[in-house]
Amino acid sequence: MNGAAYAENHDVRANLNILNRIGVEIPCEKELRVLASTLYSWETESRYKDSFIAATKDIDEVFEIAEKLSNYTFSLISTLTVEEAEFPDQKL
Repeated sequence: MNGAAYAENHDVRANLNILNRIGVEIPCEKELRVLASTLYSWETESRYKDSFIAATKDIDEVFEIAEKLSNYTFSLISTLTVEEAEFPDQKL
């Protein structure tokens, strides 16, 4: 992205930091940062522990954030598509 090295990791905080450095605003960023360690533990524990269990409250909270992020990214894609259609000869 914008000449930045691709960070191939599952560290939510590290990826949010990269997005911040290149000027990308993320809705629910504060909530994502609070839940970052939970998300990371789900990613690792769900693969390696047969006894992995996630709390319903946490799942609901993460699902709500994911839905907001999905809607946000969809709106960005829609906006870019409209801009490209309106200005096909300009590089965005």
